[in-house]
Amino acid sequence: MLDFSKYLEEKYPQRALLPAEPQLKALNLQKYLEQKVGPQESLLFALEKGFNALEKLLKDINGKYATGDEVYMADVFMAPQIAAAMQRFKIDMVNESLNA
Repeated sequence: MLDFSKYLEEKYPQRALLPAEPQLKALNLQKYLEQKVGPQESLLFALEKGFNALEKLLKDINGKYATGDEVYMADVFMAPQIAAAMQRFKIDMVNESLNA
């Protein structure tokens, strides 16, 4: 998206997408980067925090699943969330403890 914005800026200079003043231009780019780069980092922090909380909840559970030896609602709701996180953030759960 940033490359496309730069292209438009160069192709159509009569209507600027960024201010001419360097300080204001930097602030605009900083806000863009915070929105595009920052959320990913905060997601990773939240993910780690969530897995730590989940691990605390599961530490006293004896069994193969979240609430014991049978699959219940907690497993049905958690499994896709964990699978999506594993895929999106390339997490190898084999090496994670999570009550293993």
